[in-house]
Amino acid sequence: MSDDGQALPPYVIALARAEDAVSRLDEIAATRLGRGALERLRFQEAAAWSWNTGSLVHLEDLVLHDEGLDIRTPDTALTRAHGVLRFWREAQGRPHRDVLEASSLMDLVGDRKVTRQSGTATELRPPRRSGAVAHKALRGEPLFAPILDAEKVTTENDGEALAAWLALEQRAPRAWPALLRAAILREAWQIIDPLPRRGFVGNIVIDGMLRRDRRTRRHPLLVEIGQRELIANGLRRAGLTDRAARLAWQLQAIAASAEAGRREYERLSLARDIALQRAKGRRSDSRLPALIELLCSRPLVTAAIAARRLGVTDAAARALIAALGSSVVEVTGRRRFRAWRL
Repeated sequence: MSDDGQALPPYVIALARAEDAVSRLDEIAATRLGRGALERLRFQEAAAWSWNTGSLVHLEDLVLHDEGLDIRTPDTALTRAHGVLRFWREAQGRPHRDVLEASSLMDLVGDRKVTRQSGTATELRPPRRSGAVAHKALRGEPLFAPILDAEKVTTENDGEALAAWLALEQRAPRAWPALLRAAILREAWQIIDPLPRRGFVGNIVIDGMLRRDRRTRRHPLLVEIGQRELIANGLRRAGLTDRAARLAWQLQAIAASAEAGRREYERLSLARDIALQRAKGRRSDSRLPALIELLCSRPLVTAAIAARRLGVTDAAARALIAALGSSVVEVTGRRRFRAWRL
């Protein structure tokens, strides 16, 4: 309840939960697991994005495809999920300004000057049709101004739609909490849908915004993992007509993703400590510690992946995995192409 006795809007409670969850995740990301756990969560985020868009991609297939060790011909869903993974890696390796400028972003996406309908060339410029709406202070609910403006964008040109969204991002007051701006702009992205073939780019652009504003420093914004959790529990954005409820839904997805990421870090940290006990007393040139770090950075590992990454033979890789005993779990349940996870 607020001070005047009125019930708080749903997005206020969701924002408090998201702020706490993201801060905790960003703090725990500074631990020794660091990049390994981040890479592991990228795989999960890519697989979750595929699930949220109506396709099923197994983590095993995604890991094997990323290593070039497919055991079956990759289908379209797997190729698209791997594209999400690769784009995350590339965007994270660049300054945040490269994902916050229209021309740089379209070059990064590799789809510059392509229209949605005709596929003909067009210059990247701000929209000039009914999709171009001037920012206005809306009486009674200025918080939803970007969402209301997004609902008026009707251009069919990818470049113009992207420029319209970036204009909304520039006009959104910096005085707002960063995660509140992120949720509003993600809702606006889903309304405008500037890159319909690459909807995941919106999450990466918003992550760049949070990096620019120094809201997140060590860990990227995760959304798809939490969105999958909400949908699995029957909470779908498509079923919400109220703008405040949709904004709360976006914040809930951010919070659920961050909480899932924190749980993964904590579980992985404990599993890593237990596995490292197996490496005690071994020779200084033992590859067992390197195998443990590899297991921390992948949702699962096969003997072929371990052999390639560690520079040993397949037989030696299997022996190293066996040396970890019950610290690793065999997840495939078959004799060939076996895989293990920490």
